Amino acid sequence: MKKGIFLVLSVFCILSIFFAGCTSDGGSSAPVTPTPVVTKYKAGDVIAKSSATTTGVVAVQSYDPAKDSYLIYDVSKTQTAQWEKNGNSGTRPLPRTATEKLYPVKVGSIGNSQSVAPRSTNSGTYQNSISPTPTVKKDTQDYTFVETITYTTDNGRTIITKNKILKTATIEMSIMNKKSEYPGLNEFSAKLACGMVRLAFFNETAKEEFNKQVQQWNSQQYTVTDDSPQEQKVATPGENPLEGYKVTSARIQIKDQATNNQISECTVTGPNIADVAVTMY
Repeated sequence: MKKGIFLVLSVFCILSIFFAGCTSDGGSSAPVTPTPVVTKYKAGDVIAKSSATTTGVVAVQSYDPAKDSYLIYDVSKTQTAQWEKNGNSGTRPLPRTATEKLYPVKVGSIGNSQSVAPRSTNSGTYQNSISPTPTVKKDTQDYTFVETITYTTDNGRTIITKNKILKTATIEMSIMNKKSEYPGLNEFSAKLACGMVRLAFFNETAKEEFNKQVQQWNSQQYTVTDDSPQEQKVATPGENPLEGYKVTSARIQIKDQATNNQISECTVTGPNIADVAVTMY
């Protein structure tokens, strides 16, 4: 009987060693060292969907390893073929995997993040002809020609940023939703919302979907800011806030209405499936 018990214990210990380790003090598995993340881009890189793309191009300001995401902002080429930040358009985070999928090509460099701050006010100087000592400065406003429309409801917010010179626009949507206990359902909801946005803003034949979205915006509260000369400022979004503009990217964040924690995120940069990146949290 004792030999039988000993044999069973021996076999159990061997199996334990094989699967989890067996030691005299209870045993413990060796700590697993996570594989370091290798980022494709660095601060200052200008990235795009293809080397021939001239719109919808972004630059990397920084990378956050804690969140595994890049901080990016929109850029465009100047007449001297230099990449420059689009007016006062802000930065936005985007998961690393989504960024590297949607913007797979590096097309240039804009230098470090310190060199791409919004353009400051220019100053001109002149000296008094009687006395060389006093100096008078005259400020000249450097307009960015960027119009920002913010729509708000109890269930979310939409921000449309329009570059009035390039005639391009980006869309940021935040939607409050009830998080499901089933991860698959949350992912399905994210992909469904992303598909509707892709259809509405990147498919020219989907007029009905686009018109429905515009009607929703027209029924919501809004604010408008416009950094243009006084005679060119816009005070209202108009019946169609995107008329004459090309949407280069749309980002949808779905948050839990109970905790405000992010459930999912989706970014669309074009009409094809390859232009969509979904991230679950």
